[in-house]
Amino acid sequence: MASNPRFNKTRNSTTRKPAKKASSRSSKPGRRSTPKTRKGKTGRRFSIFGLLLKVVIVLLALLICWTIYLNARVTTGFKGKLFAEPARVFARPLELYQGLTMAMGDLEQELRRLGYRKVINPVRSGEYSITGQTMEMVTRQFTHWDGVNPSQHLMLDFNHDGIERVVNNHGDPAVLARLQPLQIGSIYPGQKEDRILIQISDVPDVFVKGLISVEDRNYYHHFGISPTGILRALWANVSSGHLAQGGSTLTQQLVKNYFLSSERSLWRKGNEALMAMLLEWHYSKDQILEAYMNEVYLAQDGARAIHGFGLGAQEFFGAPLRELRLHQMALLIGMIKGPAVYNPMTHPERALERRNLVLDIMADQGVVTADQAGWAKKQPLDIRSGRQRIRYPAFLDMVRRQLQSLYRPEDLTSEGLKIYTSLDPRIQSRAEEVFIDQLQQLEKNYKLDNDFLQGALVITQPESGEVLAMVGGRRVRFDGYNRALDSRRPVGSLLKPVVYLTALENGYTLATPIDDNTLVVSGKDGSEWQPTNFDRRSHGQPLLLQALSHSYNQATARLGMQVGLGKFMANLHDLGFEREVDAYPATLLGAQGMSPLEVANLYGTFAANGFRTPVKSIRAVTTSDDSVLETFDFSFKQVVDPVDMELLQFALQDVMRDGTGKYAYRRLDPELNLAGKTGTTNDQRDSWFAGYTSDYLAVVWIGNDDNKMTPLTGSTGALRIWTEVMNAIKPQAYLSREPAGIEWQWVNAKDGHRTSKNCPDAIQIPFREGTAPQAKDGCAGQVTKPVQNWFKRWFGGKKN
Repeated sequence: MASNPRFNKTRNSTTRKPAKKASSRSSKPGRRSTPKTRKGKTGRRFSIFGLLLKVVIVLLALLICWTIYLNARVTTGFKGKLFAEPARVFARPLELYQGLTMAMGDLEQELRRLGYRKVINPVRSGEYSITGQTMEMVTRQFTHWDGVNPSQHLMLDFNHDGIERVVNNHGDPAVLARLQPLQIGSIYPGQKEDRILIQISDVPDVFVKGLISVEDRNYYHHFGISPTGILRALWANVSSGHLAQGGSTLTQQLVKNYFLSSERSLWRKGNEALMAMLLEWHYSKDQILEAYMNEVYLAQDGARAIHGFGLGAQEFFGAPLRELRLHQMALLIGMIKGPAVYNPMTHPERALERRNLVLDIMADQGVVTADQAGWAKKQPLDIRSGRQRIRYPAFLDMVRRQLQSLYRPEDLTSEGLKIYTSLDPRIQSRAEEVFIDQLQQLEKNYKLDNDFLQGALVITQPESGEVLAMVGGRRVRFDGYNRALDSRRPVGSLLKPVVYLTALENGYTLATPIDDNTLVVSGKDGSEWQPTNFDRRSHGQPLLLQALSHSYNQATARLGMQVGLGKFMANLHDLGFEREVDAYPATLLGAQGMSPLEVANLYGTFAANGFRTPVKSIRAVTTSDDSVLETFDFSFKQVVDPVDMELLQFALQDVMRDGTGKYAYRRLDPELNLAGKTGTTNDQRDSWFAGYTSDYLAVVWIGNDDNKMTPLTGSTGALRIWTEVMNAIKPQAYLSREPAGIEWQWVNAKDGHRTSKNCPDAIQIPFREGTAPQAKDGCAGQVTKPVQNWFKRWFGGKKN
C-alpha cells in the first residue's frame, strides 16, 4: 500500500515533538546533568573555599602581626624600671641618748607618728610599752644616708628633765639610738601615682599565699589565663543574666592595670588574654607577682592615687609590710576587689566584713589555721588614724625649691630619690599648735574679725642654719601661698641691730650718747623724711645701748646717717641678706621688705656669734637603693669681729631684759639668756619678732594679707607668739665664751661716764679694751639698789 504523504508528515512531526520535550525535561532538577554542568558547580565550590582560605590566611596574618605588636608592648613595657617612683622626703631621725631633754609624752607621740604599736611586752620591731617612768621599745632597722641603723631593744628611764638612762635589754648602756625618720611628703609624677616599691623576697610568705588563695588559686599552674576560670565566670554571667563575675587571673589583672584600660569589651578582654600569655612566656611567676604587688590600686587620697602593698601598709597601718599582722594583711588583700567600696577609712563596716571573708578563705585554703583566722577576726581594723596627704606644706615648699635648682623634674618624680631634711616633727607640731591658738587669742583680745590676722613662723638651729620648723600661714595644712618664703613685708626695727653693729665697728661704744631729738632729712627732689619715735616723744641723749633696747627711731636714723648708708648696706649683705637693698634713709628703720626666712638668715649670723651660716632644709639626697648622691654639709664664714659681736649680743639681751622684749620673761625661765628684737612698721601693719636662745632661733611675722592696719606692735603681737613657742619647745640658755679683748666697766646710765658700783644709775657693760669712758661722774659712792650682773654670769666675764 502506498503511503499517504500527509499522514507521514504528520507522524514525523509528531514523533519529533516528544524529542523536544525530552530535551526540555533534561535541564530540570533531578535529572542527570551533563559533564559540562558538573564541572561548573565544582569550580564554584573551590572558589568559595579559596576565598574562605584567603580570608583565614589574612586574618591569621593580622593576628600574627597584632601578636607581634602586643609582644613588643609587653617586652618594652617590662624593660628596666617598671614604675615611676616619687621622690620621698624625710624628717630628721630622732636620736635618743642619756641627757636628752624630751618628755616621755613627746617621745610617745613621735613613736605614734612612726606607726609604733603600744603593747604589754614589746618583742617585735615597732612595738613599745610604758611602765611608770620607764619606756621599753624595739626600734626598727633602717638605712639612712649615713649608714645602716640596726634594730635595738631599749629601756629608757625618764625624770623631770628628760631621759635619765638608756640601756639595752641586757642592761648595757646604749650610747646612742636612732628612730627612723618620718616620711613627711613625696614629689609625685604628673599622674599623681604614689607607691613604695617592694621586692617579693621582703613580703611575708603568708601574705603571698593569702593573696593567691583569694585572687588566683591556680596562679602557679596556669599560663596567663585560666580556661576553667573563664568557663566558671561565663556560666555565672549567663545564669545571672548580667556580668556578675570575671575570670581574670592575677596576670590578666596586671596587664589590664599596667597596659590597658578598665573598658568592658570583648576586644579589651581578648587583648588582655593574649598579653597575659605573652607576659607569662617572657617572665617568671615571681617577677609577675612582684610587679602586681607594686601596681595594684588600693585607695585614693585627694589627688594622690595609692598603689602597691608597700605604700598601702604605710598608709593604713604606719608600718612596713613585713611588720603587719594577719588581720592587717587580710584587710589589704580584701581591698583589691573594690578599693572604694572596702576602704576602711570611709566604709569600716564593709571593710571589716570583707577582711573576715578573706580570713575564712585563707583558713579554707590552708594558708592559716582556723585558730589563727579566729584570732584575727576578733581584732579591730587597727588602721592608723589621722592620715594626711601633706603634713608640712610650707617646709616641703622650701625643700622643692632647693631641689629644683639641683635636679631635673623627671628625676624628682620618677627615680625614687630619698630626700633627708632637717625638719623636727616635734617642734613643728608644737609651733603649729601655738601659732594657731595665739592668732585666735589675739583676734579675741583685740575684737578683730575671725581670720583677720595672718602670719608666718620659721625656727632654725643657729649653729647649723638648718630649718627645724616652718609655718606658712594659719591654715597650716594648706598647700598654697607660703608667707614664710614669699611674703616680703617691711621689717621695721629688725634692721636696727645692723645699724648699731655698724656703729660699734666704727668707734662707737655701748655707752656712747647719741642724739634722739627731731630729725629731718631732705631728699634730692626736695622731699623731706622725718622719722618719729613710737611714743611721739624725743629722749634727749640716750646711751647707744638704751637707744637700741628701747628702739628709738630718731636716734637710730641719725646714727645710721652718721656711720653711712653704704657701710650699713654692706653689713646687711655680709650678715646674710642677698637681694639688693634700697639706698634710702628709711631703710635704716626697716622700710626694706623681707620674708621671714630672709630675716632668719640675717639673725642666724647674730645667733651664731658672727658666723654666717646660710639657712638650709636638706641634709642629703640618695638614690632609691641608698647610694648617696649629694650631702649638704655645714658651711660658715666669720663676718663679724668677735668683740663687736659680743657687744651686740649684750645689747640684744638687754632688749629682752629691759627693753621692748621684756614680756618674754613673764612666761619663760628667768635663767634663760634670751636675745632678740621687736619690729613694728608704720600704722602697725606689720608685727615682727626675731629672737634666739642657745639652740633655737625663731622669727615671727603677723599682719593682714591686704596690708590693713592692725592694733599690734612687735611686742604685743609677734613677741607673744614667739614666747609661747619657746615655752612649748623648751630651749636651752644661751651660753658663750667671752672673747679676748673685752673689759667691763661701771658707767652712769644717764650720761655714760665712768662711775662706781654703788653709785646712782650705775650699770656695768662690756667695752672693747681701751675704749671705756675716761670721764667720771664724781659719785661719792652712794649705795643704790643691787645691780643684776646677769650678762657676766652667763658669759664668764670678770668683775671690775
